Amino acid sequence: MNEKKEIELYIRVDGAEHGPLTVDEIKAWIDDGKFRQTDYIRMADKKAWVKAENLVHVKALFDEAREKSERGAFATWLGNIREGKPAIVLTPVGRAEEEKRIAAERDALAEDRAVLEEQEKELRDQLEKTITEREEELARLEAEREEERKRLEAERDEEVRRLAAERDAERQRLITQYEEEVKDAKEERDGEVSRLSSERERLDAERVRLADEERELATMGKAMKRRRRLPFFVAAGVVVLAIIIAAPLYYFKIYLPGQELSDKLARISALEDRIAGLTAQLEAALNAGDIAKAEEIAEEIEKARIEKEKLAEEVPEKRMPTTRGKAKLAGLLRAEGGGAEDPARTGGAITGGLSGAMGGVRSTYSRELGRTPGLEGHVIVRIKVAADGTVTGANVVSSTIGNSAVESAVTAAARRARFRPAAGDTSLTYKFDFSP
Repeated sequence: MNEKKEIELYIRVDGAEHGPLTVDEIKAWIDDGKFRQTDYIRMADKKAWVKAENLVHVKALFDEAREKSERGAFATWLGNIREGKPAIVLTPVGRAEEEKRIAAERDALAEDRAVLEEQEKELRDQLEKTITEREEELARLEAEREEERKRLEAERDEEVRRLAAERDAERQRLITQYEEEVKDAKEERDGEVSRLSSERERLDAERVRLADEERELATMGKAMKRRRRLPFFVAAGVVVLAIIIAAPLYYFKIYLPGQELSDKLARISALEDRIAGLTAQLEAALNAGDIAKAEEIAEEIEKARIEKEKLAEEVPEKRMPTTRGKAKLAGLLRAEGGGAEDPARTGGAITGGLSGAMGGVRSTYSRELGRTPGLEGHVIVRIKVAADGTVTGANVVSSTIGNSAVESAVTAAARRARFRPAAGDTSLTYKFDFSP
C-alpha cells in the first residue's frame, strides 16, 4: 500500500519566502493571521506565484479561519463586555488602517488648515486693504467736511457782514430821516415863532396906535372941555352919525370878508381830512388789487387837492391854519366779534373809516402841543361797530400821552367814524400815535 505524499507549498509574506510547508502548516499560518489573502503562494514544483485569495481551496481555508475567528471574536467581545472591558478593540490590521485613515485625515486637515491659513492671510490682507481704503475715505471725507465747514463759515461771515452793512445803512437812513424830521420840525417851529413874533409886533403896533388914539381923544376931550362952545346934542349927533357911517363899513369891509375867510378855512380843513381819508382808501384798494377802485379814488384825491389849492390862493398866507405835531393812525391791533374776519373790518378799511374824522384830533393835538411843548405818546381806543357800520361806543383802553383833551378828541373821532357793513358786530382795538 502506497503512502499519501504530502504536498509541499511555498508562501511569500511581506517579500520573504517561507517553505516548504504542508497544508496543515499553512492553515496554522492562516489561523495565526500570519498569512493573508493578499500574500502569495506556489507549489514546490512551480515557479509562478499566485495570490492566495485567487485559489479556491486556500480561500476556503481563509473563509473557515475567518468564521472561526469571527465566532471566537464575537464570544471574546461578549466576554469583554461582560467583564467591563472596552467594547471596541481594533485588530492590528484595523488599527493600521485606522491609523492610516487618521493620518490621511490629519494630512487632509493639515491641507485644509494650510488652505484656511492662506485664505485667512488673504482675508487679513483684504481686511487691511479695506481698512486702509476706509481710512483714506474717512480722511477724504474729513477733508471735504473741513472744506465745507470753512465754506459755510465764510458764507456765514459774509452774511453777517452783509447784515451788518444793511443794519448800518438802515441806522444811517433812520438817523438821516430823524434829522430831516427834526429839521422840518425846527423849521416849522421857527416859522411859528416868526409868525408869533410878527403877530406880537402887530399887536404892539396896534397897542401903540390905540394909545395914540386914546391920547388924541383925551386931548380932544380936554379941548372940548376948555372950549365948551358946542352943545351936548351936537356932540351926540356926531357920535351917532359916526356909528351910522361906521356900521356899514364894518359889515362890508370886516365882518363879511372875515366870515367868508372862516368858511374858506373850514373848507380847507375839511378837504384835508377828505384827502387823508381818500389816501387810506387808496392804499386799501391797492393792497386788495382793485385797480379800477384805486384809479377812481385817485381822481377824487386830485379833485380835492385842486380845490384846496384854489382856496389856499384866496386866503392870505398869514391866515392859513398852522398845525403843530403829527397825529397819525398807527393801525388796527385786534378785531373781535362776528365781523372780525370780514374784509370790511381789515386794517385798511378801518383806517379809511377813521381818516375822515381826524380833523378834530389834529387841531386838538396842535392846540395842546402849543400849550405843552414836547407832548407826545399814543392812545389805544376800543371801538364797538355794529353790523351796519355805525359806531355804538368808544372808550380809551390805555394812553401814554397824559392829556384828557386829546383823549376826548380821539374818542369823539372814533364815535363820528363810519364804516362799511360787515357780517356782524365787531369790537376793534385801534392805536393813535402823536409826536411833536
